[in-house]
Amino acid sequence: MTYSEGSTYKLQSDYYESILLECSYVKDNTIWLVHKTPSLNSNVNDLVYYKLNRETNKLYKLNLAFSSWDSVENTLSECMAQDLWSKRQGYTSYNNMNQGD
Repeated sequence: MTYSEGSTYKLQSDYYESILLECSYVKDNTIWLVHKTPSLNSNVNDLVYYKLNRETNKLYKLNLAFSSWDSVENTLSECMAQDLWSKRQGYTSYNNMNQGD
């Protein structure tokens, strides 16, 4: 798989759940990725950092509590346009449902 800065990749956590990672930096055999999630303050994103070692094909997630890198099962795949569109449609369909409020 080819990695380039600014590209989006899908990390499949299980059959139903996945998160999108953005490639922020490529240097030698290390790919730096970031997952952005909106926080309570709408102007700020919470960031979770990942790194991929291309030589070993191992993926790591930064554990801020212990200032260490935890190994994660590498299930990265390139994110296609239809993946982004289906994820966006999934969010909007639930957000716009009238729950009787």
